[in-house]
Amino acid sequence: MYILNPLRVLNNSVSNLKIPTKIISVLALLIAVIAVLAVKGSFSIKNVEKQFHLYADRSESTNKARDIQATILKAEKQVANYIQTSSAESANDVEQLLISVKANIEALAKQTTSAVNLNKLKTIGNEADAYLVAFKRIKKLQEQRDKTITDTLDRFSPVMERQATFIMESAYNNQVADAAFHSGQALRHLLLARQYVSEYILTHEETHFDAALSEFQLINTSTSAMEGALTNRNRQRVARNIGKAQTRYAAGFLEVADITRTQDKIIAEELYAIANKVSENILALTMEFQADQLALGTSVGNQVSEATQSGLLWSLLGLVIAIISGFLVIIQVSSPAKKLALTMAKISGGDLNTELETSKRKDEIGDM
Repeated sequence: MYILNPLRVLNNSVSNLKIPTKIISVLALLIAVIAVLAVKGSFSIKNVEKQFHLYADRSESTNKARDIQATILKAEKQVANYIQTSSAESANDVEQLLISVKANIEALAKQTTSAVNLNKLKTIGNEADAYLVAFKRIKKLQEQRDKTITDTLDRFSPVMERQATFIMESAYNNQVADAAFHSGQALRHLLLARQYVSEYILTHEETHFDAALSEFQLINTSTSAMEGALTNRNRQRVARNIGKAQTRYAAGFLEVADITRTQDKIIAEELYAIANKVSENILALTMEFQADQLALGTSVGNQVSEATQSGLLWSLLGLVIAIISGFLVIIQVSSPAKKLALTMAKISGGDLNTELETSKRKDEIGDM
């Protein structure tokens, strides 16, 4: 009843409109509803699209942050490889990896609007710069170490070996048993010393360093005993040369050991510390990006759901309006026309007392 009354009022109001006006009004109303649906749908799509772009940016930021952490780990491995091999390729890889870190930091900074996150990225960038500076110091020390190994260790080790072998063979051939024995002992300790030196350079373990120093002392002891057992001046001169070469060799090893310890200290106190700080800051940043990404994902899902529900409601509203409009057209045009036709049939049959129900209308049917 409450619903029919407004419809009846609307019907009576529309009755006074001309038929073209009624049809145009209905079409205009439908077009307006369609336009509202189109505009609202467009705004919903644009809003969802914007949220999707933000979600994609956060996803990309998360991936870049993870790339930074992975790149730092790769750089650490290449540093260790460079220390072992002195490979120029490894050193170049370290520098290129750090350049990649800086590029990712700059890209992240362009995508970030948070002042807090920008400060974190700036801190990470500074740490990457400090890492590169520390590595360049290691690289310079490595070059000094390699030069000492080449110019001293690799130079004097074969000289001592040849000279000790010469004395041992010549003393044995001349039946100088004591000299042959001590030269053999010197050669044995020399070979052991070379082994411990090589192992120390490879492993950096102090036990190998101590063992090498112990063998150096035994070389000196054997060389002195060998020189004392020799009577040939030429062989005595060669024995003294072994002692001199051993002194140069030991000094070179000590220099290499000092450089190695300095490198290890830089790696432990600077590179590892910097890498840990970068990892901590990147982890915190990654977690923030992931949280934003999750929130945006939830927001996008909610907006899509809301847009779908809103679209359905507006579609239903449009359908209701279309049904009501069609119903009004039927009431205002079709039904009165049928009544008019019946009335005209009665009149044509001679019934001139027939009441004209549509005579009060102000549209074309009323005119007829």
